[in-house]
Amino acid sequence: MIVSNSTNKVISLHKMLLLLIALCITVYCSFIGLNNLISDSILSRLLQGCLFVLIGFSGGLFIAAYGLNILRNKQVPPPNVWAVEKSKITSGSKAVLIGKFLIFVGLFKLFASSCILYFVINMYLLST
Repeated sequence: MIVSNSTNKVISLHKMLLLLIALCITVYCSFIGLNNLISDSILSRLLQGCLFVLIGFSGGLFIAAYGLNILRNKQVPPPNVWAVEKSKITSGSKAVLIGKFLIFVGLFKLFASSCILYFVINMYLLST
């Protein structure tokens, strides 16, 4: 079965790619702007590390929540979420496996971000 307007919010591949490029440019400019705002100081590096960790935390939470939504509905993509047009709907045990994998990836990303936060704090705050 293919994604339809009745079950999902459908977005074209072209619009999705433009949104992804805009997001990448925004994140890149925030790193560059932060680097130029506070030049080569401990505070600048600490803020860059915290921004990196914040992006990791939010990405991990989003991936894990999407995996939980897949497990609840036993369907990829779940109903009432944005989906790329002409993508196939997967359901049943394969969808449950994908949901569990996404939960694992999200939790791993949260764990990795917390480790990075620990190292950033140790490197910049406790070393001075």
